[in-house]
Amino acid sequence: MDKTLNDARTAMIVGEIRIAAPAEEQKHFVLKPMLQLGSKCGRGFYSSLELVWYAYVGKRHWKMLVRSEGASKWTFVTVDKVDSVEIADHEMHRLSARIKKSRSSQVFEYKVLLDDELVFESQGRFPSRSDSANTRTVVFGDFADGATGASKIAQAALSLTPDLVVIPGDIVYKSGLFSEYRKHLDPVFNGSAPEGVPLASTTVIAAAAGNHDTRIPDFEDAQQHSSKEDLFAFFRTWRHPDNGPQLGAKDVEDMVSKRKEGRKLLEQFGPEFIRASNYWFFQGDAQWIVLDANKYMDWRNEDLQRWLKRTLKAGRRKTWRFVTFHQPGFNSDPKYRSDWRMRVLAPIFEEFGVDVVFGGHCHFYERHRPIKFLPHDDESGKKRNPRGITTVDLEFDGDTNRKPNGVIYIVTGAGGTLLKEELRPSRHGISETTAFLCENKNSLTLLDFGQRTLTIQQLDHRLKEIDRIAIDKS
Repeated sequence: MDKTLNDARTAMIVGEIRIAAPAEEQKHFVLKPMLQLGSKCGRGFYSSLELVWYAYVGKRHWKMLVRSEGASKWTFVTVDKVDSVEIADHEMHRLSARIKKSRSSQVFEYKVLLDDELVFESQGRFPSRSDSANTRTVVFGDFADGATGASKIAQAALSLTPDLVVIPGDIVYKSGLFSEYRKHLDPVFNGSAPEGVPLASTTVIAAAAGNHDTRIPDFEDAQQHSSKEDLFAFFRTWRHPDNGPQLGAKDVEDMVSKRKEGRKLLEQFGPEFIRASNYWFFQGDAQWIVLDANKYMDWRNEDLQRWLKRTLKAGRRKTWRFVTFHQPGFNSDPKYRSDWRMRVLAPIFEEFGVDVVFGGHCHFYERHRPIKFLPHDDESGKKRNPRGITTVDLEFDGDTNRKPNGVIYIVTGAGGTLLKEELRPSRHGISETTAFLCENKNSLTLLDFGQRTLTIQQLDHRLKEIDRIAIDKS
C-alpha cells in the first residue's frame, strides 16, 4: 500500500514526459543529492560543502557517511532539515549535510542511508582553494528543457572532470518550477545512462538566476504550478554562499516590486531573496561573482554597486576575476541585442580588472573582442539601457597577442535547444564587437588554468574544439 501511494505522489509531482527514475530510487528521493558550495561559504573561502536533496515527509531517519580519499575510516555527518515545501498537496523536506574539507585530499566518498539502508553513494571533490594551477571549470547555460542536446552536454561536462560547473542562468524550462527540476534537470544532471550522468552528485555546481528561473506561468502554459511553493525552485534548490548585498527592506521592495516576479518573490521569501541570487566565492586563484540580472533588479542602484565594488576588492589578490549573469549586455541575438541594462556595470568591471563576463540567455556561443564601455555623462547614459561609447581592442587574438585591453564578454547559452535557423544572428546581422560566433551546435565553455595563464575553449558535445583563446598574465 505504501509503495503504491508513494509512486502515485511521484506521478502527480512529475507529470512525467520522460521516463521516470527506477521505482526504488523514486521511493527514496524527490530530487537526488546535489553537491553545492553551501551557505557557510560566507567570506568566499570554503572549508565545507553541502549535499542537498529532497525527500517525502515521513518517519524516516537519514544518515550520511563520508571518507576522504586514502582514509580507512568513515565519519558520520549530521543530516539537517533545511525547510519543507508542499507541492501537489504533498509535503517534502529539503535535507542538507555539510561535508568538511580534509587536509589530506580534495576528493571524498560519501554514502546516504535511509533507516540504515544504503540508498545513494558517490564520490565528490572540493574545488581548489589554493593558488595552484591545474584547476578546471566548465560553463554553460540555458540547459534543462528536455532537449536531447542537454543530455549530451551533461555527458561532455562530466567527461572533462572539472573542479566546478557554472551555469549562467535558465537552469530549467519553462518556468523554473520545482516540478520541472524533477522532470528536466534531475534525470539529466543526476541520472543514469543513456540520458543522464551523475554530474550534480560528483561536481560542485554554482548557478545564476535566469528569466526562466523566475518566470510565473500564465494561462497559455501547458504546465501550471500546483502551489506557490512550486514557483522559484532556484531559491529552494540551491544553497549558495550567504554573502550577497544587504539592502534595506524598503529599498529592495521599491526596486523589485515594479514587476510581478519581484512582488511574488517578496511575498514568498522577503527582501532577503537577493542575497540568494547574488553571491561570490574563490576557486583557486580565481574569484567568481554571480549576479541576478533579471528585470526586477536595477543595477544602477548605488548600494548594489557599492556591494559589487567591495566584493571585487575582496578578490584583489587573485589573478583571475570572473563575473557571470544571465542577460548579456553585449550580444548579437535579434531578440535581445537591444537589452543593454547590464552595461551599466561595465566601468566597474574595467576599474577592478574583471577578465571575463559570462552570460547566457541567447541560445548560441558568442565571444566578443575585449571591450571598454563608457556611458554618456548626460541623461542618456543614466537610462535603464545606457547609451555610451564602446571601445574595442582589435589587437588581441588570444594566440599571438594574449594580453586583452578590456573585458572579454562571452555568451555560452548553447546547453539545450538552439535557435531556429530563421532566428539566428547570421540571418539578421552580427555585432561589430563579435570575434567568434557558433549558432548551430550545442556547446560548453572550458577554462583551464595554468601558472598565470588561462586557456578558454568552446567545445561541442563530442569535445571537438570550436573556438580557443589564451590569456597570459606572466
